[in-house]
Amino acid sequence: MVTSNNDCFRNWINRLWVGIGSKMISNLYFVESKEKPEEYKIGVVWVIGDETKEVISFLCPCKCGDIINLNLLPGASERWKYRGNKTITPSIKRKTGCMSNFTITGGMIKFHNDVENR
Repeated sequence: MVTSNNDCFRNWINRLWVGIGSKMISNLYFVESKEKPEEYKIGVVWVIGDETKEVISFLCPCKCGDIINLNLLPGASERWKYRGNKTITPSIKRKTGCMSNFTITGGMIKFHNDVENR
C-alpha cells in the first residue's frame, strides 16, 4: 500500500493534536468588572479595574482551589499583560502551592508541567 504525502502529513497532525490536546483546557470565559467576584468558578477569568485594568483573578486551573491574582499595573516589578484576545503574557509559574506552570493564549490554557494530571 502506498501512502501519499497528504496522508503522512494528516497522520502527523493528528498525533501532534492528541499530544497537545491532553494538556490543554479551552473555553475560558473572560469577565471585565470593577471589583473582584464574591464567588469564583473554574474557567472564569476576572479582569478587574475601571478604565485601567489592575488585576486578573481566577481559580488555578489545576483545580487545587487557590485563587491566582496577576498584577497588570505598569511599573510593578512583577506584572502581566492582558490582550483583548483572551491572552495573558508572560506565562504563569506558581512559586507556591501546586507549582503549576501554564500559559493562557486565545482563551486556552496550556500546562507546561504535570500538575493537571493529579
